Amino acid sequence: MVTERTEVSAQAALATFAPDVAHLKVKSLYVWGVLVGGLVFGVGMAIAGYCPGTALVGLGGGVRDGLLAVAGGLLGAFAFILAYPALEPILIQPLDLGKLTLHETLRLPYLPTALAVAAMLGGIVVWLNRLEAKARA
Repeated sequence: MVTERTEVSAQAALATFAPDVAHLKVKSLYVWGVLVGGLVFGVGMAIAGYCPGTALVGLGGGVRDGLLAVAGGLLGAFAFILAYPALEPILIQPLDLGKLTLHETLRLPYLPTALAVAAMLGGIVVWLNRLEAKARA
């Protein structure tokens, strides 16, 4: 888990500070596909009682529920592959907004936009920690 986080962090750092060296592919924004896919995925997580990470931990720990959750996720992915040709005109093509990024949408340089978002997220973390400390007091 730590190795995976380190790798993702390294890729993000390369993409931020050396975008010509590393490229994280931006996917097109298919509004209906994202909404329906998120709903199906969320319902599946609620029914299983696992998020993908904890399902893999359960699988590794030999927990039967973890095995069923991972199998269900793989089965759902396979079903989506089979259903994609029928779903494409309904969920993918309508409201295809293309490859959107925040800095291009706002017409701002990439690095300052990324740093501003990072600062806002850091501020939210600090604010939430203060709220939690206040609630405990």
